[in-house]
Amino acid sequence: MLARVFSPKTRKILGIFFLLLGLSWGYVVAQNDIWEQGSFFQEVLWKVQNAQNEGSALVGAKASKKIEMCMDTLTAGQFKLVSENLPEELKTVFEVTSLLEKECLWVFRAAYKDITKDGINEIFLNTAGAGCASCHARRLLILDGASYATLFDESVDQGSFIFDGDADFKTKEAVRLSNESYCCPSKAIIRDYYFDKRPYLQDLQVREF
Repeated sequence: MLARVFSPKTRKILGIFFLLLGLSWGYVVAQNDIWEQGSFFQEVLWKVQNAQNEGSALVGAKASKKIEMCMDTLTAGQFKLVSENLPEELKTVFEVTSLLEKECLWVFRAAYKDITKDGINEIFLNTAGAGCASCHARRLLILDGASYATLFDESVDQGSFIFDGDADFKTKEAVRLSNESYCCPSKAIIRDYYFDKRPYLQDLQVREF
């Protein structure tokens, strides 16, 4: 039919025209797909960045809250303790107070004992995180009496240090039984520690709390 209506030259021109038209349409479709994909990835990137910003803000808020809470435990540069059991001479030792401030700890009890056998007493601290409610979760620290380096750092449940028997020191930790109230454990794990360049566990028993 086209052969009767159009001359060979015209048919050739029309063929080139439709070919160019098809290529142009394909380019438009491809560009549209690229734009849509670009928009999609831009949206994903925005969501990721937004989530990261929200996460950073949340972490920052938690950090600020912790710093604020820790600062509430300070009075004129000195620690306002849950109990006044940190010896006065330790309140002016930078290594001790900076550790407590950095870790945001309240001190409940302090004791001295020479476990390194160098003639200088080590510092035993029974602590908990500042702002704790029941404060059952305790952190037991031993600092070298000469360098104030941390020799022992253990987190325990309703725990404390014990000094009796042959061990250099002992720790006590509550045993939680399903049929007992959380406040009032009847059993405790007693761990015996000795010191030989570092504290090491020698024995473990379960006793009455």
